[in-house]
Amino acid sequence: FSGGALSAGASLQLSSVLNVAASARRGLDLRARSGDTLVSKARVPDRFGAGIQYTGITGTSLAARAEYTTWTNMAGL
Repeated sequence: FSGGALSAGASLQLSSVLNVAASARRGLDLRARSGDTLVSKARVPDRFGAGIQYTGITGTSLAARAEYTTWTNMAGL
């Protein structure tokens, strides 16, 4: 297998009790080879994720996260 992807992420503290974060990946070509023969080709799945954290209650940390991944990009494999 060979392939690649580009990714980036950021985290931001909005206040002393509220944090948010996000990250993304853009998939590039993905190739499966047997020796010099190309067996199949697809793309690395694109991905986007985000999260939020609240720590305003003493002794408690509340967090939520969501992610979307385009797994169908790998259908060629």
